[in-house]
Amino acid sequence: MSELIEAEIRTQLGNTFLDLGEINHAYDQISLAIQLQEQVLDSDDPVLLTSYHNLASVKLQLGEHQEALTLLEQVEKQYEIIYGPDSGQVLDVQSDLATVLIVLRTSSVRS
Repeated sequence: MSELIEAEIRTQLGNTFLDLGEINHAYDQISLAIQLQEQVLDSDDPVLLTSYHNLASVKLQLGEHQEALTLLEQVEKQYEIIYGPDSGQVLDVQSDLATVLIVLRTSSVRS
């Protein structure tokens, strides 16, 4: 259970770094939180899925668009099972998916 406490602290640190624009530090902390969560949580646990969603947001800001897209698609599928297709959680992920798709489309048009 101590893994989850440390993971929560690292998640908060990651979110704080994200708010401060320290994207690389945010990535490090959120990644560490996920590693800890994966040790004790099931792959479809909402806490872990939220961390994947957070990581996708960081990856988007780092320019890792395809990786962000893959994570968001996985989270969306699990959220639909857990919360239903019209839930706020699913809509949040779909909003982020739209952002990633716009970025990917824009960058492919420029190429």
